[in-house]
Amino acid sequence: VSVDPCVQNNVVCQPLSQCHIAGTCFLGNCSNPTRANGATCDDNNNRTTSDVCTDGVCRGFDLCTNTTCAAPPICRATATCFRGACSYDVLGNGTACNGGPVAQCRLPFTCRGGDCVSLVRPNGIPCNGSTAVATCFAPFTCSQGSCVSVAQPDNTACDGGPVSQCRLPFTCQSTSCVSRPGPDGGACNGSAPVAQCFRPYTCSGGSCVSVPGPDGTACNGSAPVAQCFLPYSCSGGSCVT
Repeated sequence: VSVDPCVQNNVVCQPLSQCHIAGTCFLGNCSNPTRANGATCDDNNNRTTSDVCTDGVCRGFDLCTNTTCAAPPICRATATCFRGACSYDVLGNGTACNGGPVAQCRLPFTCRGGDCVSLVRPNGIPCNGSTAVATCFAPFTCSQGSCVSVAQPDNTACDGGPVSQCRLPFTCQSTSCVSRPGPDGGACNGSAPVAQCFRPYTCSGGSCVSVPGPDGTACNGSAPVAQCFLPYSCSGGSCVT
């Protein structure tokens, strides 16, 4: 009497996969029947969903199969699709990007934290201002990303034109180029000869003036001294008798 190999070898049939059921042993070999189509399973692919058995194979549906991802936003990498949803990785800081025209006093556009930004250039770099540099203002330079011309310190020399006598050289004062009055008492050249009974020309308040001399100083009158009159002398800047 022949011995059944399945019994002799204690064969225990196991399912071939999750889409199979345990078979039966015949002549030492196990059958491998499949589970019914549509039976739930897990294809171990996290990109798929609705996994079911089909003819003994576990298959899921990839939601990205019919998904078209849009072009990546600026400073984002090419899209990846996962379960029908598109995602975009952030590009590394410093990656060049197109943010439009680069203003002077700013650096070329680069990605920073997913945004396309133009960082400011260091302060003090020369730049081209929108107007000519005004008197008593420094040349245009970059400051916090803007091209500015700041006021010169007070007493900085400036070009205000010819300097009048009795006045100091032109300097900046509160952004204006001015020539302040010089010291009072300095000799200067008046616009007319010094009249008798007046002192020589001197500076006073920035002007060249000749002030009346001391009263009682002898002077030359315009006519002989009449009898009964005192000799000519100065009085309030006039020669009187």
